[in-house]
Amino acid sequence: MAMKIGALLRYGVLVGVGMMLCGQAEARPVNADDFPFSAPLEGRPGLSPVKVALPSEILSRCGPGTANVRVYDDLGKEVPFLIDTVREPGRQFSRWDIVRSQDMKEGAAFLLGNPEGAGFVNNLQIIADRRPCLADIEVYAAATPWRLIAKGKVADLRPSYNAYRMGIDFPETLAAQLKVILKRPAVEKGPGPTACSPFDDALQELNPLSGIRGFAVLQGKGTGPGLDEEVFEGLPCSRDDQGDTVIDVGRVGLPVEEVSIRAADGCFYREVEIHATDSPGEPLYRSRGSGAVYRIPRLDLGSDVIRADVAKAHLLRIRIMNKNASPLAVGRVSIRWARRYLLFVPQPGRSYVVCYGSAQIPGAQYVPDWKARYGGLAGLPGWKVGRSSPNADYEPERLAKEQFKRFFFIGVVILLAYFIGFWIIRIRDLLPRR
Repeated sequence: MAMKIGALLRYGVLVGVGMMLCGQAEARPVNADDFPFSAPLEGRPGLSPVKVALPSEILSRCGPGTANVRVYDDLGKEVPFLIDTVREPGRQFSRWDIVRSQDMKEGAAFLLGNPEGAGFVNNLQIIADRRPCLADIEVYAAATPWRLIAKGKVADLRPSYNAYRMGIDFPETLAAQLKVILKRPAVEKGPGPTACSPFDDALQELNPLSGIRGFAVLQGKGTGPGLDEEVFEGLPCSRDDQGDTVIDVGRVGLPVEEVSIRAADGCFYREVEIHATDSPGEPLYRSRGSGAVYRIPRLDLGSDVIRADVAKAHLLRIRIMNKNASPLAVGRVSIRWARRYLLFVPQPGRSYVVCYGSAQIPGAQYVPDWKARYGGLAGLPGWKVGRSSPNADYEPERLAKEQFKRFFFIGVVILLAYFIGFWIIRIRDLLPRR
């Protein structure tokens, strides 16, 4: 029993001393010399937060979520900051009433009204049951006389192909009524200067747009989020065992929310997969997005954008499924992401730098005291990032050496504490008992 109690006491002393030493051996505060790169922040100081758009040069050297970034003033003091992103708000569609409809010789006309007053509107979506379908569309805003604000084609080739456009954009208007005219288009079929295999069979099956259940109008004023872009040209393309095209974009080090594939082909449809690795030590590519790119000149229908969801792609690969068709002549690939902003409160008389690029620095864990008053990016004054430069005082191994010394010291002291505890218990056991 005495030996068990002694062992418990020894381990208790070990843990207690170890916890005390770990608490004392905190790492020193991070400073600007711990980062390999820095760039000045330029703008007019004030007493409210300012926003700084972070360029790809900084984002590519940061961890996911823009970790490994710090802001310092000219006194070397670390300045609290936030990272925020302009996200596209949910598309606020409202169902407009069909006040009146009228059949026409070549289609139908609809008068739409919004009794609640939608404010600015800039997009119309058609809700229809029958697919595949095609129609010419004209949109008029209420005026004296009615004013044409948009015309084009709407088409839906689903389920045969994931290619569709059932809406039309127009300049923002406050009109409380819209008139929509849908006409049966004359679509060229069979061979000719605009023949478009593999869509010839699908075009034969197109129906006039019918089965309309209603219309939805996009509310709100604005153009959505600001997107930053990185363009890659002349990328190597290869073909795998299945005959699919593989494009290795290589190291990007950036968030990826959209991938744009520009092909010179006149008419095509290809399904696409986006694959990425998350870190330098990860050899396995993971699927991060899929969709289709296509161009159908006859229908004025096309898309070159694939949605993706990558917080930070180390390596990026694109796979284009050819399905026995000839490979696309891809000329350019672009990746896009919602713009990242750094926010901080500059003080009069101080200058500031943003430091970045050290993989050994963890993300900032503080919460600025002004965060509760922060109401969003809109209306904040903008600063800019100046020319980046390498830090001459940066030593890549310094933090690793300091960390090794710190833990080595802790290990030695814990080992000594263990033996001291052991001998204390041994001496106590050798003392005569009363």
